[in-house]
Amino acid sequence: MAVYKKILEIQKRIKGMTKDAKAFNYDYVSSDKVLETIRPMLDEYHLLLMPIVLQNTFEKITYNKYDKVSKTVVEATEVLHSLKMQFRWVDCEETEVIDIPFAAVGMN
Repeated sequence: MAVYKKILEIQKRIKGMTKDAKAFNYDYVSSDKVLETIRPMLDEYHLLLMPIVLQNTFEKITYNKYDKVSKTVVEATEVLHSLKMQFRWVDCEETEVIDIPFAAVGMN
């Protein structure tokens, strides 16, 4: 079975995941829960999913913002992170490989 078909079969079996974590006023599904859900199916279909970091940069950003406590404009400094990577799907039976590009940007 081709790697795309294996991924499709896994996708069909995942019925949804409830959010189990919270941070910065956001509810989300934790990476632990995602892995706990899909890992047995990856093993069953002999698939590996490998994250590969291609580039990781950061830049110090200084800007002005309003401070509610002092009721004045103050200087703030944060770090802007940029990440370029790819997720590599490997079919261990067929030695087929698919690379999926991914990028992320975030402050601090």
